[in-house]
Amino acid sequence: MTQKESRSHLYMIWSSMKRRCENPNMPNYKYYGAKGIKVCGEWHSFPKFKEWAKANGYVDGLSLDRIDSSRDYEPDNCQWMTLSDNATKSLERIVTVDGVEGNVRAWAKLLDCSPGNISYHIYGKGVPVEEFIRRRARYGKNQRVVRNPSERTVKAMRRLNRKLVELTESVGALQGELDFSEEQRLSKSPVLEVTA
Repeated sequence: MTQKESRSHLYMIWSSMKRRCENPNMPNYKYYGAKGIKVCGEWHSFPKFKEWAKANGYVDGLSLDRIDSSRDYEPDNCQWMTLSDNATKSLERIVTVDGVEGNVRAWAKLLDCSPGNISYHIYGKGVPVEEFIRRRARYGKNQRVVRNPSERTVKAMRRLNRKLVELTESVGALQGELDFSEEQRLSKSPVLEVTA
């Protein structure tokens, strides 16, 4: 291998793939090698990897993608993608929380946050994604944490939470009792708005 070849984009891809699967000192090792993801024996040789890459459409600017992210880096499980296609693919990743399935985009819309916020948790940079989704679904984006509250504050917060639950139940019951016409149900404007 020439010095020029060892500085090529393809060589960097190959080298990074091996390091994240085999070197526990690498920051991304926890997402690959620590989870059992390996590089197939054939691809331990850069010339063999390069041969596969060229035969499978590699051009500078593409990134290596595992088709099934639970499987190893091997010829029948890898493809070349643009970074934008790879980003789109990550938005289609299915996340299951308490038996409810949704892709990243759907969870983001439901929870009123960015897909990047959910991806941040998927890749282990915050609390586990399931916990993040549960918290967000339960408390919303405006969750506030009161540290070491006084007894008076705790009592007031409990009263406020009870009132909020009662209000939510009352609004739901009222909406259920109203007789909506077909035109109202299909309209995009809300029939009933509650403002604080």
